[in-house]
Amino acid sequence: MTAEKNGLEVVTLDENYGYRSKSASDDDDTIEEATPIEEMPVVKIEDWLTSGAPRPTKWIILPSSGETKMQVQAMTMADLKKLRNSAPLKPKGKGKQRRMVKDEDWIQNKMLMENVLQPEITDPKQLDHALAGDITHIVREIMELSGFDMSVISDALE
Repeated sequence: MTAEKNGLEVVTLDENYGYRSKSASDDDDTIEEATPIEEMPVVKIEDWLTSGAPRPTKWIILPSSGETKMQVQAMTMADLKKLRNSAPLKPKGKGKQRRMVKDEDWIQNKMLMENVLQPEITDPKQLDHALAGDITHIVREIMELSGFDMSVISDALE
């Protein structure tokens, strides 16, 4: 639809024009406005910082299939510290450059075993058969759900 305003031709696009997220609901075309931060309640400490506080969970799509899902949960800081502190050390480098470092593969596998809720992963050797891209995607989803800004982490790794 076109109209003229101040001597200029103005084109108005249909409300259905353009990209629509796959996650958007088909039966709800209204966009809710976010609650201003001033109107939000302050979090209750017992709902946020106690060991019994519920962890966020999320269903994610397995990238290699595109048609199957799995459920993951967020990690707490205590979970992450325990995981990193319990990781075995392995040698890295050769000669004088050789030093002992945390086994990142072990950390990654343990993170998946503890935070993939469905399907349950019972043996770390099962993960040897997973596609590398799937593993990376799942770890990123767990970290994002746990509150990490993965864009900052990705920038730091590059």
